[in-house]
Amino acid sequence: MVALIASAAVGVTMTIQPTATMAVTTSEDLCGKTISKDLVLTADVTCAGDGIKVAGDNIVINLNGFSLKGPGADNKTTGILVDGRHNVEVKGPGMILFFGTGIDYTHATGGSVRGVQIGHNNVGLRAVSSEDTHLTQSYLHDNTVGVLDDGSLNSKVEGTQLNSNDVGVHVLSNSKGMDIDFSMMIDGKTGIQVDPGATSTSVFYNTMFRQAVLDMKLPNPVTGVLLGNNECTLSTPAQYCQGRVLPTGQRITTNECGAGRALDESCAKAKGLLKSGGSGDSAERGLGSSAEKLSPEAQQAANAALERIMNGAQSQTESGSSNSTR
Repeated sequence: MVALIASAAVGVTMTIQPTATMAVTTSEDLCGKTISKDLVLTADVTCAGDGIKVAGDNIVINLNGFSLKGPGADNKTTGILVDGRHNVEVKGPGMILFFGTGIDYTHATGGSVRGVQIGHNNVGLRAVSSEDTHLTQSYLHDNTVGVLDDGSLNSKVEGTQLNSNDVGVHVLSNSKGMDIDFSMMIDGKTGIQVDPGATSTSVFYNTMFRQAVLDMKLPNPVTGVLLGNNECTLSTPAQYCQGRVLPTGQRITTNECGAGRALDESCAKAKGLLKSGGSGDSAERGLGSSAEKLSPEAQQAANAALERIMNGAQSQTESGSSNSTR
């Protein structure tokens, strides 16, 4: 393995296997370029346009706790493009921020993203006509769409937290075999959206709350989608959420008194679902006032869910944030 050391101005090291050597002296030597060997970042990189294009198989891009940043979400740039390649892994901790698309797998197979923070992009992760693209233990936030599956086969989102995205996961009508499990969607507009025509989509054991519009938007009638054990309160069609546990320890079921930011507090109080005195934004979202606490049973369940979802991912993203300031 030969290490390539960038100048102090950029501070990027590329590790190429097995014997290739490439000098990196400015950000332009990495941004907009094509790589065909493994890459390890040793400092933050900011690109005025596209980031990296991968032109090889079985490659690992190790963000190593640093960030790859673009010029902003309102453009057509891509942070990491994997086009027609096999088994390309993007490995955290580390961050991919401010691109039109953060990571794009197109006509690719076996792609994987693990332990990465992907934020402030138009689309965080996109899989287009690809197969077996897997996103695990990552953190996607402030994207227009967190994950977009477009005509791909057997994609997977698992153990991932998606915060403040307009749509957390969007499965288009030409997709097949999408699997969304053990993930959490918070403070967005719509948690999961599956378009009519998508086939063999599985949605299990996800937690969704504080969505401005819907926790889940599903085909009506629901065909091609298998669901179960999703903790949420508002879906369309209406019957596919288990409900939410409120501060009393009681469960509010779908559409009983509204949900998310649309929760009718007076309805919830009349049914005894909120403790007296609950008010303000947190109560409006179905969580009770900030001073109120979950019942011991509900708190234990919430802690277990969060630990399961964020096992490894949170520490990785925090490490990435810390390293990026070095």
